[in-house]
Amino acid sequence: MNIKLIKTEYDYDLALERINRIFEAKPNSNEANELNILVNLVEQYEQIHYPIPEPEIIESIKLMQPEKKIIFFLVLSQQTVSKFDQTKNQEIAQKALDDCWTWLQEQKNMGYYLYNLLDNENDNSITILQEISKNELDVSVWNCIIDSVAYTSRKAYEKENTKYFPEPIALVDDELLNHFVKCFKQCVPNSKKYISNLTSYLQQYKIDRNYTLKEEILKNLF
Repeated sequence: MNIKLIKTEYDYDLALERINRIFEAKPNSNEANELNILVNLVEQYEQIHYPIPEPEIIESIKLMQPEKKIIFFLVLSQQTVSKFDQTKNQEIAQKALDDCWTWLQEQKNMGYYLYNLLDNENDNSITILQEISKNELDVSVWNCIIDSVAYTSRKAYEKENTKYFPEPIALVDDELLNHFVKCFKQCVPNSKKYISNLTSYLQQYKIDRNYTLKEEILKNLF
C-alpha cells in the first residue's frame, strides 16, 4: 500500500482510479484501510479545489429551467450505470436513461411510457429490480436511475398538460434532487467533482435541439 498526499490534479485522478478499483473492499481488509485513507485524502483535496458547498449547488440547480434539471439527473446517472455488477442491469438502466434523453430531445408525449418503466408488472420494472437487489451499491445506482426517470416522467406529464398524475409521479418535485445527490455520492467516489463541474457547465449552457443533446453534452463534459 503506497499512499501519498494529493497535491496535483494528476495525483487526484490516480487516487480516484484506485478508489474505483477497491470501492467494494471487504471490511477490515488492507484494501478497506487503503480505501478509507484515500477517501479522506480526496475529500481534503476537494475542499480546496472544489469548494462550493453541496447545499448551495443543489439550490442553484433548483433555480434552473426544468430541462437543465433533467440534464443534471441524466448526466450524473450516466456515471453510475457501469457500477452495476451485472450486464443485464446495466443494459436495462441505460435503456431507461436513453428513453429520458429521447423525451428531452423530442418533447413527445412520453409521460406514461416513462412512468411505465418505473412501475409495471414485468420483471424488468426498475423499481422491482431495485427491491430485489442484494448488493447495496446496486440499490444506490437504481435509486439514481429511478429518480431520473421519475423526474423526467413528471416533466413529460406536465408538458402534456396532464391534470392527474399517477400517485408516485404526483409526489415528485425539486426536493427529489436532495435524495438523488445523496444516492449519487454513494455510487461515485469523485462525486463532488462531477457535481461541481456539471453545475458550472449548466449555468452557461444553452439548449439547442439542432444537436443531439446527449452526445453534445457528454462530449463537452467528459
